Amino acid sequence: MIDVGGKRGPESVNRAIDLLGRRGWKILRTNLPTSVTMESPKWGTDQLVVRPFDPVEVENEPEIQEEIRKKSAKPAALVVVWAWEGA
Repeated sequence: MIDVGGKRGPESVNRAIDLLGRRGWKILRTNLPTSVTMESPKWGTDQLVVRPFDPVEVENEPEIQEEIRKKSAKPAALVVVWAWEGA
């Protein structure tokens, strides 16, 4: 989960895409407002997905919930970035 300074999830996703784009990441697939898949021009098979954070994902994770409360003024504006190395 990342706080990129947006006011809501969709705005934060767009900000994250912009920030990653400045580092060379390219959009591979768009499924907005649900998610965007991006690929790295530097690391051939590496990809990531950017999507809005859903608090339901951590409803059984009190430690994570507490960290979010401590560190994020706007949990609804967080984004989740899943990254992996493809084959």
